[in-house]
Amino acid sequence: MFFTTTHKIIIVVIGTMRTCCVSPSRAQRTDARVFALLSSRKRSSSCSSCCSSSSLNNKSRRYSSTSSSSSSSALRAHGRKKGESIPEEFEVQKLANAVAKLLRGVNVVAVGENEKANHQLSELLAPLLAYSPMSVPELIRGISDGKSREDIARLEGDAEALMVENSVHEQLSQFLRVSLATCGANGVGALARGDCWAWIFGMITIWVDDEESAKLSEENPERFPQREAYELADIRVVLKGKELNEEEKGKTVRAVLEGVKALVDNDEHFAGKKSLYTRMGCRGDWPILQAPEWDGTSETFSENGLSGEEKSSV
Repeated sequence: MFFTTTHKIIIVVIGTMRTCCVSPSRAQRTDARVFALLSSRKRSSSCSSCCSSSSLNNKSRRYSSTSSSSSSSALRAHGRKKGESIPEEFEVQKLANAVAKLLRGVNVVAVGENEKANHQLSELLAPLLAYSPMSVPELIRGISDGKSREDIARLEGDAEALMVENSVHEQLSQFLRVSLATCGANGVGALARGDCWAWIFGMITIWVDDEESAKLSEENPERFPQREAYELADIRVVLKGKELNEEEKGKTVRAVLEGVKALVDNDEHFAGKKSLYTRMGCRGDWPILQAPEWDGTSETFSENGLSGEEKSSV
């Protein structure tokens, strides 16, 4: 069951989803390895990408120059003369500060088949929002003795690679203030399947697309079934090439930040609902959140969602 709502640059597709089926015992072992890896990063004082709630608070303090007050100080320190334009980087940082405040710690995640572009966007957004940059491909290597997702798929099969990738998504869904880059996997990764999005619906999802893929998919849509899943994203940006060039970086980051702000301006409870979705267990009922007793089936799915009393908790 799908309900579709579209905006100018924002794509929101509503659906009841299910998580991918995996072997519980193996999944539990993988989850434990992901948790251990993230915990070890938390304990390491030299690690710049840990993302527990406590270490992220420390991260925010280390990025104190990105706070609103610091940004104002930077603008004053710039000493611009009357009539002189404010540099673009200060304008973008001011916008990022406003967006970070609106997000209230909700993660942002870059999805799409262009893995390098996902990583680039994640790395660009992280310092602006005072978030911790994280990479699903790097975490997979960390828990798989250096093997990449592609190595796991080749050696152990696609189902195993899918399970490992989903385990990382599940663990990261519980963290705050993370700027996440996901696997591209040439359009065959977990997020190329709509039924594997449950773990990231609680994040601001950004589809990093490109002009060539968009054109080819219009000409021959059956060759690109993964795009139907990517259309579940909250925001879509289209690049000229397969990765961000220097000219596009600033424009793309600004477009994403403006897109996030537009989402919240359109619904003042947007970030709160994302957070509530995660707290209720990432059940796949985004954005029509169901009552706590919902059993996860389409038969009991209510188009009315939560009651007024339950919505007041957002």
